[in-house]
Amino acid sequence: MKASNKEVNAPVAQPTLAILQMTRLGDLIQTVQAIETLKTTHPHYRVVLIARSQFAKPLNFILTKYFDKIYTLDTASLFQDSPTTGLSGALKGLNLFLNEIRSEKIDALINLSFSNSSSHLASLIPATHKIGLSHDQNNKVVITDKWSQMLYSTVMRGSLNPYSLVDLFKNIIGIKPTEPAQTASARNVRGNVIVIHPFASSERKAWKAEKWIEVIYKTLKDNDKQTVTIVGAKNEMLKSQMITESPLLKQFSSRLINVTGKTTIEDLSHILSNS
Repeated sequence: MKASNKEVNAPVAQPTLAILQMTRLGDLIQTVQAIETLKTTHPHYRVVLIARSQFAKPLNFILTKYFDKIYTLDTASLFQDSPTTGLSGALKGLNLFLNEIRSEKIDALINLSFSNSSSHLASLIPATHKIGLSHDQNNKVVITDKWSQMLYSTVMRGSLNPYSLVDLFKNIIGIKPTEPAQTASARNVRGNVIVIHPFASSERKAWKAEKWIEVIYKTLKDNDKQTVTIVGAKNEMLKSQMITESPLLKQFSSRLINVTGKTTIEDLSHILSNS
């Protein structure tokens, strides 16, 4: 029996993946790197992002390159800026946000943020399949895939994660590891600018200034054509000065550039691209 022309020409439904990433800028940037690979290997997927406004808006210039639609939740206005409306006002705002997302036909919801709040949010979003952290109707944690189980066991238990988040995110999403294609000329090109971000969200994740001074000193001493640029946020300016104003690095002042707190995130992306 032959299929009719209508059946043959019927459009194939475009799978929709929803990525839930509610944590900080660094996690969102690493999520983008995973989705960049996904878009290369599966260009027919429609990928939407669910993120917090305070982190998604500064990265809009890069998020729009890889996500077909972006849903942002303004948690500050929802829970902090409306004290007169109380809990009922916050719930109303949350339901409006959820109703907007529920208009999507989500084939797979992938929660890449490992926090209690994101797991509850994942439970409220309908999807055919759910990957990553969520809760069931009995409020029990549900994690069906092994990669999320592994990451949950390290991050949520207080230990530091020793692995690349980009690689972990790719495995959770289901992207098979591939070697990036490089030409011979690309492999041989090395820039003269080294960019260092010597800070972290908590002290336990960061080296002390003395260690970074040692690293920068040896790098500039052994490579007379290299320049080191230190980048960071405004609240890290004093920490960066502890490094750049070290007497040990005074002889390399012309090759040590400190732009901590002086760049936008988009400016920073250009600095990294040229390094």
